[in-house]
Parts: sequence; C-alpha cells; structure tokens
Amino acid sequence: MQGSVSAVEFVFQGLNVPGQTFALALQAGGLAEPILRGVYDDLPRMFDGDALLAQVESTIGSAYLDGWVAADGEHGHCRVRAVGTRQLHITAGN
Repeated sequence: MQGSVSAVEFVFQGLNVPGQTFALALQAGGLAEPILRGVYDDLPRMFDGDALLAQVESTIGSAYLDGWVAADGEHGHCRVRAVGTRQLHITAGN
C-alpha cells in the first residue's frame, strides 16, 4: 500500500468515492467498525496478483484451471480439469 493512504482510499482511488463504500457498508452491513475496517484494510492484499498466483499454484495448480492435465501412473490415459462450483452463502438473520 502507498504511504499513509488508507486501504479504503487506496482501493477506490480514481473512482471519486473514497470511503463512501466503507460508510455505506458500515451503515447497511451490520458489522462492527473494527471488523469492517480489517476487511477493507486487507482488500489490496486479497487482489495482489502475485499472492493469488502463489495460492493457486500451492493448492490447485494453474495448469488445472487453464486446461486438461494428464493423470499420473496407470491412470495416465485420463485427463483432469478444475471446474468452479456455483455457491451462494446466505447469512442467517435470526
């Protein structure tokens, strides 16, 4: 992150809405300010290309995301590919 610029300003600079999304999320989301601030402060790290690539390579492997990969050993005639799943998370309101 750059100097003393907050994460909220860093992520949204150039859109002329620094801090507005944070204020709206704080008002509408129901999270305490310190928790939401922590999420916003982590946003630049969450979208760091090198960090994302390292995570992909250490878990799935980009080859499996980019195409079909031959299986090892006696199953070498089979090919494997990672396929994303559709997920929806609904926070309980009770």
